[in-house]
Amino acid sequence: APGLPADIEHGEVFAVGEPLSYYDPQTSAIRDQYGSARGLLVVLREVTGQQHRQERLETLQAATQQFIEADQPEQVAQLAVDFATRVLDREAAAVFLHDDGAFEPRTVSDVLTEYADEGALSVDPEATPDHPVWRTYEDGERRVATLDGDVGPLETALLLPLGDHGVFAIGSADGSYGTEEQH
Repeated sequence: APGLPADIEHGEVFAVGEPLSYYDPQTSAIRDQYGSARGLLVVLREVTGQQHRQERLETLQAATQQFIEADQPEQVAQLAVDFATRVLDREAAAVFLHDDGAFEPRTVSDVLTEYADEGALSVDPEATPDHPVWRTYEDGERRVATLDGDVGPLETALLLPLGDHGVFAIGSADGSYGTEEQH
């Protein structure tokens, strides 16, 4: 890796490769029986997972501050959608707010806007009482639902109840959601 000696000399976490891998260098002097330095032992500990968690925590902290400062439901919905797509690295997200008996997508990510018109995302509980968004709102339990219809590459959605307000949906093309995302 070009620049590796300089990165090691700084003694701080550094990244190399594509995709990036992060390493934490630890160095120790190798001394002879007279105490003279004869070499340097370098141990590179791979810390990519820790680095990603740290970046997520920092982003979560910044997002939390924005949520605290938001005073309009539309602002909160937009922050939630941005958070899901940027920090959780998910393909799509939407916030459905309960409005006059129906669920309207208040804020949707760009992918959903691209693949489905806004009217197609509306949920009418009287017309579709088994719709996963309505069931999530009604029973207050999170669920992973298979997506039907034309929503592009999205296979599933993690549906999170928002109390009396509505439902937060996070779409995935691969259908997997980590434990930290579900909580």
